[in-house]
Amino acid sequence: MKKLPLSNMSITFKIAISLGMLIAFLMLTLGIITAYQMNETVQVGEKDKGSYLTEALSGQIINQLQAGNYQPVKQNIRQFISEFGMEGAIVVNAQGKIVVIEGLTRANHMMAMIGDLKGFDSTGYSAKYIKEQDEANSAFLFIRAIKDEAGQPMGYLGLSSSAGYLHRNTNSLVYLLGGITIAAIIAGIFLSMIISRRILNRPIIALAAATENIATGNFSMKVNSRNQDELGNLASSFNTMTGYLSNLFRSITTYTGELVKSCQSLSTAVKSSESASKKLTESMQEHAGRTGEHISMLRGCADLAQGLVERVERSGQALRRSANEIAAIAGDAQEPARLMYGAADSIEDVQCSLERLKNFAGDNLAAFDEMKQLALVFSDYLDRSRAFNFNLALEVAKLGGQDLTRELNDLQQMSDEGMEKTRGYIASIDNAGQSVESMLKALDDNLGTVEQGKKALVEAGACWNSLGGKLVAESDVIDGLMDSMAENEKQRGQLLESLGYLMEELDKALREFNGTGEAGERQTEQLGQLESTMRRILRVSNALNNLCLQFKI
Repeated sequence: MKKLPLSNMSITFKIAISLGMLIAFLMLTLGIITAYQMNETVQVGEKDKGSYLTEALSGQIINQLQAGNYQPVKQNIRQFISEFGMEGAIVVNAQGKIVVIEGLTRANHMMAMIGDLKGFDSTGYSAKYIKEQDEANSAFLFIRAIKDEAGQPMGYLGLSSSAGYLHRNTNSLVYLLGGITIAAIIAGIFLSMIISRRILNRPIIALAAATENIATGNFSMKVNSRNQDELGNLASSFNTMTGYLSNLFRSITTYTGELVKSCQSLSTAVKSSESASKKLTESMQEHAGRTGEHISMLRGCADLAQGLVERVERSGQALRRSANEIAAIAGDAQEPARLMYGAADSIEDVQCSLERLKNFAGDNLAAFDEMKQLALVFSDYLDRSRAFNFNLALEVAKLGGQDLTRELNDLQQMSDEGMEKTRGYIASIDNAGQSVESMLKALDDNLGTVEQGKKALVEAGACWNSLGGKLVAESDVIDGLMDSMAENEKQRGQLLESLGYLMEELDKALREFNGTGEAGERQTEQLGQLESTMRRILRVSNALNNLCLQFKI
């Protein structure tokens, strides 16, 4: 089923629905507040009743409880329950043991309340409402501590009272309020319908009839309203609007005639503007063609300048590489000079070593001379010893000593061998002395050569330093040239930027020319459209004039 939109409903129906919803809301709020207040009032009354009943019953059984006679206590409790309509009772001693229980089905709740000492007030009383899922089985539980004369608790008394009547009373109240709400809603709907028909419908119907008459051109129609309320003000405003509309239609008739004349003159001006716009468009197109040729020439110049810049950049890169290589060579030239000066210092050390070697060789030569002299002395000694041994052997032989002769012969042989070895040593010493002399000559020659090499290395180091200085000077010259190249590159970049900016401006001008031409064409089209619009306005003006003549103004 399609829902009825709210905008299609009548005002009477809307007012009735709104008033019914307001009454329903008020009655629902009143019912909730009343039910809550009734429950709170009943619970407070039941708790006060439980306080009174537990106090009265504990006064009756305190003496019997002190004596430990529980049977009279049970009889008193049973009589008390039947007299006041209680649901059940329980008595617990100070040790927490149940001594009397009568008709009680909520002993666990009672024991939990007795264990929770924080729930007791200053008089030793505690009350609790137990709400069950079936509210007809709900109950009130009352606990009071039974105290002796010293104020010490000697036991606890618990009573249970049914709360089913509270549920029944609440249901009765709900039914009553529901019936009253339905009756109030129905009465409100009927009342709103009566009020809206008398107050709203009649003035609105009169206003609608007047509007229909005015739509047909009868501006003399007025809405009569005696009331000074909102609808009366609306009727007065409607009558005022009718007068304004009458004057407006008179003005429209006058303006229509003037509009016809203006449209005719404007149509003539549009035709002349259209021809002038066509001529301007042709001129702009011709000028745009010439500007395009100039832009092409400037683009060729820009391409040539770009190629020149690229060649200059490549030259600059080659110069940069050359400058870097010269700087590297200059640095390398300083290194050989330092090495040559170091070599000269090393050669000087070698010269000192050779001089020390020469002195050591001279000392060795002197030692060899002394050894040679010693060998000659030893050789002379051996020669004399051999002669002495020979003479001694002759003398011994003359004397007939054969044994001594053999020994002397051995001694003579040893002397001969020593003489031969001594001569060999002397020859070796002579050779060593000659070698030392040759080495001294070679050392003298080497010392001269070392001195010449040292001078040559010093001169070569000076040459390398001079070459390094020249290379550094050349590197400085190239750096200056590179700075000039960089400045030239900046200027060339600025030139290219200027050319680019000029090209962009020319392109913009060309686009503006083209846009102007297109705008001229569009203006021509718009003028044509304006002319056709003027014709339509003229036709509309004539139709409006005829319409105004049809009205009774």
